[in-house]
Formats: sequence, structure tokens, C-alpha cells
Amino acid sequence: MTLIIRTVLFFGSLLPFALLAQQVGENDTTFNVGDVGFGEGLGPNGKVTAVVLQPDGKAIIGGSFTRYNSRACNGIARLNPDGSLDSTFTTGTAFGSNPVPVVETLALQPDGKILAGGNFLYYAALPAPRIIRLNVDGSRDTTFSTGTGFDDVVHELAVQPDGRILAAGAFAMYNGTPRSFAARLDTDGSLDPSFDPGALFTDVALCVLVQPDGKVLVGGEFYLNGRHLVRLESNGVPDPLFTGPSFSNGWVSDVALQSDGRTVVTGSFQSAFPTIRSIMRLEADGARDTSFHTGLGLGVYGLANGSSAERVLIQADGKILLVGAFTAYDEQYNGHMIRLNADGTPDPSLQLGGGFSNDLHGCAIQADGSYIVVGEHGAVDGVGLSYLTRISSNGVADITYPIQTGVNDKILALLVQADGRIVLGGECEFVNGERRRGLARLLSNGDLDTSFHSGAGATGLGSVRDIEEQSDGRLLICGGFSHYYGYPFARIARVNTDGTADLTFNPGASFNNEVRAMVLQPDGKIIVCGSFTSYNGVVVNRLARLNPDATLDPSFDPGTGADNSVFAIARRPDGSLLIAGLFTSVDGTPMNRIARLHADGSLDTTFDPGGGFNDIVFDLALQPDGRILACGWFTDYAGTSRKRIARLQEDGTLDTTFDPGFGFGGLPAEPIRMMLQPDGKVIVGGAFYTFNGHAHSAILRLLADGSNDPDWVGNGFVLYGTANNPPSVHALALQGDGKVLAGGIFFSYNGAGRNCIARIHGSPVVGLSVAPRVMLGGAYDSGTQTMNDMLRAAALLPLLEPYTSLGYPHSGGGGGEMVAPALMDSTGNNAIVDWVIVELRSANDPTTVLASRSALVQRDGDVVAVDGSSSVPFQLPLGYYHVAIRHRNHLGVMTAAPFALSALPTMIDLIDPAMITYGTNARKEVNGAMVLWPGNANPDGIVKYAGANNDRDAVLQVIGGSPPTNTVLNVYDTADINLDGAVKYMGSDNDRDIILQTIGGSVPTATRTQQLP
Repeated sequence: MTLIIRTVLFFGSLLPFALLAQQVGENDTTFNVGDVGFGEGLGPNGKVTAVVLQPDGKAIIGGSFTRYNSRACNGIARLNPDGSLDSTFTTGTAFGSNPVPVVETLALQPDGKILAGGNFLYYAALPAPRIIRLNVDGSRDTTFSTGTGFDDVVHELAVQPDGRILAAGAFAMYNGTPRSFAARLDTDGSLDPSFDPGALFTDVALCVLVQPDGKVLVGGEFYLNGRHLVRLESNGVPDPLFTGPSFSNGWVSDVALQSDGRTVVTGSFQSAFPTIRSIMRLEADGARDTSFHTGLGLGVYGLANGSSAERVLIQADGKILLVGAFTAYDEQYNGHMIRLNADGTPDPSLQLGGGFSNDLHGCAIQADGSYIVVGEHGAVDGVGLSYLTRISSNGVADITYPIQTGVNDKILALLVQADGRIVLGGECEFVNGERRRGLARLLSNGDLDTSFHSGAGATGLGSVRDIEEQSDGRLLICGGFSHYYGYPFARIARVNTDGTADLTFNPGASFNNEVRAMVLQPDGKIIVCGSFTSYNGVVVNRLARLNPDATLDPSFDPGTGADNSVFAIARRPDGSLLIAGLFTSVDGTPMNRIARLHADGSLDTTFDPGGGFNDIVFDLALQPDGRILACGWFTDYAGTSRKRIARLQEDGTLDTTFDPGFGFGGLPAEPIRMMLQPDGKVIVGGAFYTFNGHAHSAILRLLADGSNDPDWVGNGFVLYGTANNPPSVHALALQGDGKVLAGGIFFSYNGAGRNCIARIHGSPVVGLSVAPRVMLGGAYDSGTQTMNDMLRAAALLPLLEPYTSLGYPHSGGGGGEMVAPALMDSTGNNAIVDWVIVELRSANDPTTVLASRSALVQRDGDVVAVDGSSSVPFQLPLGYYHVAIRHRNHLGVMTAAPFALSALPTMIDLIDPAMITYGTNARKEVNGAMVLWPGNANPDGIVKYAGANNDRDAVLQVIGGSPPTNTVLNVYDTADINLDGAVKYMGSDNDRDIILQTIGGSVPTATRTQQLP
């Protein structure tokens, strides 16, 4: 066959115009189409102290937050029933952000207007000193005039049936008139002079309740004749018929009135006879209700002291709900929330598991019996829901409230698997509305892959920082976590293909500090780096190598290791390693933040960075030509200015042909992650706003010389929409079609909503074309310098590729190739000899097969596509790849160096002795031609003549075992080593002798191993 072989690479000029419709750098709208972005689902960004429900099921919340789902809503927001922000509630700048607003209390009027009190001073930039009334749309009610308002905090508001408003707080004055700690306003906001407690209260009032008879209960920190609770007549004077409870200390924070007139009181107090902490029920006259059995009341679990409840609610069924700072009831654990039966005993039907992890400030009961609970940042039963959540009536957290899309927290690692699925790791709790702690897998379109479930996920104080895929599909993860799937896995774990923990991987006590990155060797060993100083008690300063079973490999010895954290590691094709980070020495030798190690871990002193980098290096990228890209906080390399990105030569000297100019500027200016495209361009992600004077938010692409790539369009990522909240990209991955995956902490990309993960249009894929040449040693005739085509002539070649049925795992779209029957009629040098596999492997990691194709080899050695004449096509981006050829009973071979491939056919001549191949003696030399080693009848990558699983016995078994002179004709079998359509054990042209020749002939116990990584 005649092929036109390219001699020059043409990048870009061959691109079809149709591929240019999507500009490089644009958001891919087909990825995770359900992700509305803009922080949807993140809820409030700060403490929520109050919540009230409207009759239509919408919830109004108040607190010290300044955003909800990344949208500005200072101190107040209204939520739809699903927890999404109600955009019809328009508050403008609301309570402002300087000082941070604190809304302590909310109350609804019968007409739907909303009262808010707290410690704010403005609303929509106009004065509103600590109290305001809003219209139903969120605008200020201008008919409510408060003048100078309250001079200190308002803790609670209550609306009387006649519309007048009661306030309790820390204030001493209202609109210039003295009112200490309690006041009543008329419906227009003016002070009601008919309610005047005078100097009754000597300290802060925290709660106020209007009884049906018009009398008013007030509780707080004041102390009146041993009481923190008093009942007032409608004019504000004490009710002499209310005796009230006597407390030895503390305060009353809330009261609730039962339908029978009895009152439940809660707070932080203690009565001495008997000892009752923080909760009590009173008769209508204020006497303690002795039928209400609270035991020792509310407290701190494990300690014999009380703790406060902030809110008490009486349900329609008479049950009592309490939320607050307590963690025990009658010395039995509960986490900040409990429901009691009418007699004061705990209601066991509310099961909160581990409960809430932090204090609660409020609760509202929905029509279906569910609770909207608000408070401090925290989790419920281990699920991080932060400030606001909904709990079912039996205690199950609703992780869809507020409704969440995309990823809810920072992504630190991304991996594209061979089948196109995407694995992400980081600090996330939820992915597309489902719970996934630290680790999740997406389908190629961005939807959550529900067949991969990480159970309890990666838990502990740290996150998942790196992910690597083994050849068998299992995943290795590392980071700062202490457990995975509920099992103790400290900072490293192996994950089965379905997301479960691989318990055959046993790191024991493991690393004593964070693992930042790792690389896999071809033999399955794992090299890790990070901040650790020991592994299972053995000193390993920030560098270590583990065996596949997680035991420490003592043959890897970096001496005293690095003197500070190692953040990045890259493996070179020869097995040596590059490391970078915060360190300034390795094994006692000065090495400022970058070094090279031999494959055994020892320092390679031929790599000389001189003065090295003057600050942290976060990431490394190794080019196919051996040059090294580095990014981080540095501004100088070996005395030469390089603003946070640089390229080095193989020997460690600065590559001056890569010039980033002013580099990354502004604040922040932090490139965190790099990814090398096959065409030599570099994607950089991090936390930055400019590069060399050009605006770029958190991501950009550089040309191979370090200059800005003008083809990359867009404004980049946004978090909250202000420079004070910089977005950041911490993870990058390149798909086979050239699209770029970016993960980090952000809410939009180029104006499109994207929560923490986005896919970006990259360089359009141009189908690669490779034209290998190879000779199969079993069929090779040194006289004609061609191979025999006896399988074709005997009509024994299958029309469907045979490798899938042999168990070969095709990737990147390969497998299932077929040929037309007429193709088998070709004769001469273009006659088909057999099927082979062509693999394209990663330039930086030749253990990774990016794509494979079944192809045909002709008599003259040309490997062609299934049409019998074309070069072999691949749908991969332009770039550098190792090329490997495999055959069903010959040992495979791979190029030692990666080759630049493009749309024009690139010849890879594996017959030529000048072509350097991977490994040692990977091919056999026959009269000046290099051929593949034949004889792997038992296709396991090792040719053996004797011993277990040897190839000689495979031939013997096909012929029937005895007598050995038998011959089996007209077969297509791996035991047919010389590819003549017959399996013979003895006699001329037998298959057994070829096996013996391949292993060396004289020592039958010798073996020959395939030289593929």
C-alpha cells in the first residue's frame, strides 16, 4: 500500500470551518444542564437568627448573612417553598453590610406586612434604627414611621390582635422617649404611651408574648424578686395574680402558650427545689406545673450543668419543640433540638441521629409537619447543611432544601476516565442535589453517575486532593481525610469501580499529615508527596513510595527527604521524578522549591536549579521534550524575574524562550494548577484577575512561548460578583475531544451559572492519523522481507476484530471494528496478514492508554484501517503520544519517545532498527529488520517454554496432547505461532520451536517478557 506521509505539522489550517462555531474558551452549555449556578443551593452565607412562615408556605429569614445563594440580600430574604430565593421579594441593599446587619426577630402582620427588629441602622440606605416594617414585596412601608427608633438591640417583636406592636430588647429609649427594655408601638410606628413599664426592668428583655386576654408575658436577663419572667397588664404594670417561677440564675429566652392556658418557659436558668434546668411549664397563675416531667432538664451532654434553649414552639398536636444551645435532655444526648410529649417526656418518633453540630436560633413548622431550622454554621447528623435546613417530622434532613445544583463546595481534583466519565474530589458535600462527600463520579454529560456511590465518603478534617486511576479501573485518592466509606483510611485510600472502599488496600495508621499529590508507576507502586513526616510510625519526610498493597517500599530512599511540604510531583519517562513545593533542601542539600530525584528516590545532583525559586511552587507540568513548567507564588528563579510561572530546561536552567512578561498581577495573583495541551499550549487555573496586563479571572490559556493566547475568549469565573471574593480554579482535566474541565470554587463562568465545575470549549478535535509499520516475527520471511498471508488465503481471518473476545479492554472508542469480505481478496504486498491493535498512550504517562483501535497489518508491514488502505484514525487532540502495537500471540512494542501526531498520517516505522522502543530488547532483529517476538500462545505478555502457564503446552493442548505428531489444520488460534492456519507441535514449520527460539533456545526455563509499561 502507498501512503502519503506528512513531513510538517500544520496546526489550525486544516480545521473544518464547522468546528470554529464554538469559540475556544466559551462555556459548554451541554454540560450538566441542570446546574443553574450562581450559588443556587448554598443558602445563606452567615448566621440565621429568625424565621417566620407566610400562609403561602414561603419562609422569611433574618440574621447576619449578607448573601443567599450568592445573591446579595443583607440580613433578610424570602424563600420559595423549595428553599430557592424568591426574586419577587426586592429589598435593594436591605440592611446594608457595614456594619454587618443583625436581624434578631421577625413578625408577620395579618395583612402580610413584615416587621423586623435587631441591631441594624439602615434599610435600603435610609435610616431604620433597629426596627422597620416592610411591604409584602420587601420594600419599606413608608406609613410606618419610627423616627430615631430604638437606641439598642431589639430582641423580639410580637403583634397584638389590634395591630399594636410589642418590643423587647436591650434598649433604653424609643424615638427620644425613655422606654427601658420593653415598649409598645402603635400601628403607625409611634410610641404607644398607654403601655409604660417605667423602671420595672433593670436588664435586657429577650422575649415577649401576648396572651388572648391582652396580658403580656416578658422574659429575659432581668431579675425581679427572684424571677426572670413577669406578666404585665395591658398597660404595662405587673399582674399581681401571676406569681411566676423563682430562678437561682440565668435568663428566660422564650415562652409559648398552650391552648389550655399553661405556659412553657425555656432559656438558661436553674431552680433549686427541685433541680430543673432551662425548661419548665407553668400554670395560668405562674406556679410550676408539677405534672410536667423534665427530669434534670436541658444541659450539656456529659457535664452536670445547664444549657440554654432559644426557642420553644407548641405544635397543633400539643407536642413541644425546643431548639437552642443544649446537647442533652435529662442527661440523655440530643444535638440542639428535641421534641417533647405533652407531659414533658422525650418524643422518640423524632430521630435526629447525631443531631445538629452547632447552636440553633429558630424554627418554623410547615403545614406538612416539617421544620425549617435556622442557626449557626453546622451540620445535622453529619450532613453539612450550614445555617438553614429542613427536617422532616421524624427527623430526616432534607438535602434538597435549599434546592442545590452543581457542586456545593470546592473541587480540588478532576480525573477523566478512559470511558469519558469524570471523577471529582475535594471539599464537596453534595453533587447535583445528592449527598457525595469528597468524591463523586459524573457521566460524560455532567449528570451524576448514580452507579458510583461513595457511601459516607471521604470524611475527617481534610479533603480529597488528588485522584489516580489504576489500569484495572480502581481509583487511588489522597488528601487530608481520615476515613473513607466509614472505614479508617488516613489520607490515602483505594476505591473500587463502584465507589466502595477497597479493603485489600491497608495503609494502617498511614500518614501523619496531608498527602498533596501522587503518581503511579507502571508496576503499580504509588509515589506520594505532601506535608507528612511519617508512615505507620516510620520516618518519611514528605516523600514515600508504597507497594500496591499499601506497605511502605523501603527500596525508595530519599534520605532525610524534604525539609518542608512537597506540593507537586511528576514522573519522567525514565522513571526519575520532579518535585516542587515549599521546601528549601532535599536530603540535606539546598534545593529551593524544586528538585529531581532518581527512580530510587535519591537526589539527582545533575539537575541544578541554582538559586531556585524564591517562593512556593504549587504545580508542575512536564512537556514531552523534557522541559518543565512551574507555577506558584514565586517572582524570581535563580536571580531572573519570573512572575509566578516559568519554564525550565531539562537540566534545571531557566528556559528564556518562555517569557510570561509581567505574569500574574493584582491581588490575589495565585496560579494553582496547570495543564499542558497536546499542541503545546498551557491552561492555567488559580485565583487571579490579570496576566501580563490582560484581564483573566481564574483561568487562561498561554501559547507555547508563555504569551497570552488571544483565541481564548471570555471573562472567566466569578464568585459572589465582587473582587473581595475571588473565584479560584484548583483542578483541571482535558477530555479526549479537547474540551477543558475546570473545578474549584466559583458560581458562574462567562456569565453562565456554574457551581464549582464547568466544561469549556477547547481546541477543536482534529482526527489524528497514524501509519505504523510492523513485522510479525512468526510470519516473517527474511528472504522476501514480507510476511505470509496464509490465514487470508485459507479464508480463516475473521471479519470482526478478535481482541474484544480475547478480553482486551479497548478504550477511546475502539473495539468492534469489522471489514468487508471483499477486502480479503487483495493479494500481493497489500494482502492482509492478520488483525493487530494500535494504541496511543499518554506522552507524560505511557502506562495510560488514551485510545486504541483494531487495525489490519499487510504483508509489507503497513498497518491500515479497516478499509484496507487508510492510515489508522483516532479522535484525540493534536499533540504528542507514545504509539504501541500489540498482537494476539506476539509480544507488543511501544515507541520510547512520544511522537507529534496530527491529521496528516505520521509513519511510525517499527521495522527500522533506528526506531528506539520502550524497554530492553523489545523486538527481534532478523537480517537488519526488527520484528515482534512471536510465541505468546497463552496471551499473557510472557513467552514461556516450561513451567506454569507456559506457551508450549498451549500448542500441545490444541493438537490433542498425544501423539505430539498430530496437526490441526484450518484454525485461527493463538497457538498458531507462524500464522499458517495450522497448529503443529513437531516436524517442519511447527509452532513449538518458535517459542523455544524466542526465549533463547538453550535454556528452556528462560522467559521473555513483553516490554510495555
